[in-house]
Amino acid sequence: MLKRTALKTILLALPLAIRLAAKKSQPVRARLAGANRVIQVRLRDGSLAHHYIFKAGRVRGHAGLHPSPDGEMVFKSVDMALAMLNPSPDYAIVIDALKNFKVTAGGKDVALVWFGRLMSAVGAAGWKAGVELGDGVVRYTNLTNGGPIYVDVKDGKILRTVPIDLKSEDAPSWTISARGRQFSPVRKALVSPHALSLKSMVYSDKRLLYPMKRVDVDFHAEVTH
Repeated sequence: MLKRTALKTILLALPLAIRLAAKKSQPVRARLAGANRVIQVRLRDGSLAHHYIFKAGRVRGHAGLHPSPDGEMVFKSVDMALAMLNPSPDYAIVIDALKNFKVTAGGKDVALVWFGRLMSAVGAAGWKAGVELGDGVVRYTNLTNGGPIYVDVKDGKILRTVPIDLKSEDAPSWTISARGRQFSPVRKALVSPHALSLKSMVYSDKRLLYPMKRVDVDFHAEVTH
């Protein structure tokens, strides 16, 4: 009963949390602007449900099922809903829930993606990203598929990307003692060469800027062997 009450409280307070985040976060306001859709959150058995109406930058919450939401999140149980809606979730639980269908999504993909991005923006509201280096340059950290790098940005444009040098205030590295000596790794992130070419990739005049469709193949033609 206590867990069910806690879930009801979270679902009831969600519109307030979104409004408060919108007051201090431009990304949240941008997500809400022009939105016109209904998102529903409910238990699989339908015993507990809330739906949220987003319209003209505002959000209103209502208890109960909506007849035709644009998108909905469906949880197998109260415990699963509480775990997934936790502001700092255990991602082992999240991955298990997604892989084993303990939480499912329904409705229009565009509505679900929009809601997911909105909630990410709400969770990050008030965060300050990057370290100011002076002269309008801000340094960000990015984990690429070739390793972690620093990205220096000024006026919304990438100036440079460099491997990460760990400072004294960063967490210490591991140390192995062997035969009277101590061994520790270099205090610099190791990256693949292609990770350092990402600036060129971002600003390449050959970069694809929109989805492309192959037109020289008839996928409906009869296949012959």
